[in-house]
Amino acid sequence: MWIYENVHRALCDALGETRRHAILAEGDHFGRFSSTIAAGRAGISDASYNCFTTAVRADVMIDGRKVAGAAQRRTRRGLLQQGSIQGTDIGNGLAERFAQALSANCCERKVDEEILKLAQKLAQQKYGTESWLRKR
Repeated sequence: MWIYENVHRALCDALGETRRHAILAEGDHFGRFSSTIAAGRAGISDASYNCFTTAVRADVMIDGRKVAGAAQRRTRRGLLQQGSIQGTDIGNGLAERFAQALSANCCERKVDEEILKLAQKLAQQKYGTESWLRKR
C-alpha cells in the first residue's frame, strides 16, 4: 500500500502542474483497498466491469471522480505496478513531470539500438504470432 500511495501521490503532483487539483482517495469513504485485491484474486472476467466506476484508497481523484488507478503484482524478485489514467486532460510532458515527482534524481537514457532491434524481433516473432494472441 505504501508504494501504491507514493506512486499516486507523485502522479497527483504531476497532474497538479496542469492546473487540475488531484488528490488521493481516502479509506472507507471511497471503498476498501482490500476489496479490489479480492476482486483481482477472484479473476473478474465480466467484460462490462469498469474499475473506474469505484475509487479505492489511494486512487487519484479530480473533482470527486476517479481519474487514475493501478494494480500491483509483488513477488520475491520485484514489484510490477501498472496503471491507467482516464477522463482528464494530462497535458504535454506528463511523463517527465511524473518522473521528477517520483525522484529528483532521474535522467533520460536512450535505448541502445541493438537492444531495441532485439526487442522488436522478439515482439514480432513471439508476441505477434496468432498462437500467442489467441493464448487466452
